[in-house]
Parts: sequence; C-alpha cells; structure tokens
Amino acid sequence: MPEVADIITPKKILLNGLLFGFAKARRGFILVHGLSSSLFSKLKLVEELAKVGPVLTFNNRGHDKVTRIQKLDTRSKKGYRSIQAGGAHEVFAECTDDLTGAVNFMKKRGVREIILVGHSTGCQKIVYYLAKTQVKIKGAVLLCPMSDYAGAVKEYGTAKLKAVGKLARRLVKSKQAHRLLPLDLWPEYDDAQRFLSLCTAKSKENLFPYDGSAKPTVLKKIKNPCLVVLAEKDEYRDRPIKQIAVWFQKNSGNPKSETIIVSKSLHSLQGQEGPVVSQIRKWISLI
Repeated sequence: MPEVADIITPKKILLNGLLFGFAKARRGFILVHGLSSSLFSKLKLVEELAKVGPVLTFNNRGHDKVTRIQKLDTRSKKGYRSIQAGGAHEVFAECTDDLTGAVNFMKKRGVREIILVGHSTGCQKIVYYLAKTQVKIKGAVLLCPMSDYAGAVKEYGTAKLKAVGKLARRLVKSKQAHRLLPLDLWPEYDDAQRFLSLCTAKSKENLFPYDGSAKPTVLKKIKNPCLVVLAEKDEYRDRPIKQIAVWFQKNSGNPKSETIIVSKSLHSLQGQEGPVVSQIRKWISLI
C-alpha cells in the first residue's frame, strides 16, 4: 500500500502525494505530472517504477483544471488559508517551489540519488527547476516533452494566438492576470497569464522550441544526464517525431543523455509503461 505524503514547500504550500515502493532506498523517483493532470494520472507507470525504487507522485499547483490548495498560515484559526490553483491559473515559475518541496521530502526519507520523471508539461517544469536551482540530482527522465507553443500553433494558427494574446496582455496590464479568457474566444479554459505562458513564443515556458520559435538557452544549461522518451504517434507533435528526437539530442548538455522513440505509442504512453520503465532502468545503469 502506498503511504500518504504531505509535502510542505519552502513557501509553505501543502501538496498532497503518495509514496510507492520500499521505504528505505538510496535511489528514488519523483513523478511530475503534466498540465491539468494529477498524482493519479500515471499510476500504472508509478507501479512499474516502484519495482526499481521508491516513487513519489504528487499534485503540483497545476493539478486538475481549477482547484484550491492550502497555504500554511499561523495567523489563521485553521492554521492555513485556501488559495486558487489548477492548470487554468498556475504560475509556471512557481514550479520551482513545488519541486523543491518534493525533493526535500525524498531527501528527508534518506533518498540520496533522485531521478525526476516528468510527463508532458511536467518536463518543462523539471528543466526550468534544474536550470534555476542547479540542485544536484542523479538525472531526469522527460516523457513526451512536447512544445505547448508549437502544438497551439498547429491547432489554432498564429493569427488566432495573436488575437487571444492581445486580450490576454490587456487583462494582465489591467491587473486581471487570473481572469479566465472567454470560452468563445479561447476554448482551453485558461486565465490570461496562463495563456501567455503556454502560447507565446517568448514565454519562459517555451523551453523546447524545436519549431525554431526561440533558442534552447535554458535546456542547454542543464548539465544533468537526461533520458528523453518520445512517442512515435504523439498527437501533439507538429512534425515527424524523428526530427524532434534529433533536436533534443543535438541540444543535450550531457554526454550521458539519450533520446529514444517508443514505436506506435501516443502521448499518454498508455500500454507502454513496462517497456518504458525497462528503458529507464537500462539508462540508469549507465549514468
């Protein structure tokens, strides 16, 4: 049975998690879920990883679409106050606080070799966190690290994104950054600042610009070994997956980094959890 994990971040945010696997180990994993997902989104993958080492899966601030989380506050009678969160409202840069809390949790459990495993937008969070904090970890696994910006251009076109961006910037300027965009204009249920973070080329969240929309400056700062796992049939890709694989390998900052493609798989990697973990286990033995 998994153990309930209460993660308290440096900024006193309480994040809920589950710890799978054996209690004491030198090496362990932290799973960082994708946009609007949750700690339950990749349980099959977690179960497979737990055969290798303990796995912490947790809700980061972007879990689900709209939710509320607790911030510890001694001035409150309840000991905390409730704040707005969820994929529609999260501030991308705050992921460093979430991940610091998760890493500290595992270190307190005696895990000394931590491997961060991100899926989808969780990959951007890992890369940003590593670049900003320079924390020492064993390595990172990036599962299906697609560009949200390139995907949005593919689905909606640049003209649509510019039109929505114009309104979003106006809202941010008028101190309404967390106002939801009208659904008849933008159907993805995002607030103004979240749209600008996900869907503009110059955003700090555009970390995998294989479309040429920016330079991979932050990605190149990562000196940790990374395993990039791409899905051959990823529905969010805007170009052949082999081109994306070449781009990642070219922009890797560590000679032990590797990029692989899971054949016939979609973005979720559903049904491929066992083979993916086998590849992760093999790669870990080489770093």
